[in-house]
Amino acid sequence: MALPGSRPRIELHPFRKADIDLLISWIPSPEFLLQWAGPLYSYPLDRGQLERHLEHAAGTPSTHILFKALTTDTGQVVGHGEIAGIDRANRSAYLARVLVGPADQRGKG
Repeated sequence: MALPGSRPRIELHPFRKADIDLLISWIPSPEFLLQWAGPLYSYPLDRGQLERHLEHAAGTPSTHILFKALTTDTGQVVGHGEIAGIDRANRSAYLARVLVGPADQRGKG
């Protein structure tokens, strides 16, 4: 449980097919999708696009990892992100497609 006045902590868990519908519900417009994902997906975002991306991430060795963010106090899924460009030889990667999902959870730091 979070202390009064503190922000809830989050945990990162693997993003799975069961999480797809929730992520899709967070994408209200073509402009929002483009801002979040760049040209990777097309609007309207659908299960097929995300399932293909998950299958690609499951490759060996994977060059990206998709995850969801859950609050530790409630277990509510509040975000999505991706570690991309994984280069094991050079021990480097970058964060991509980070999204605080529910609109009422955005802008809180």
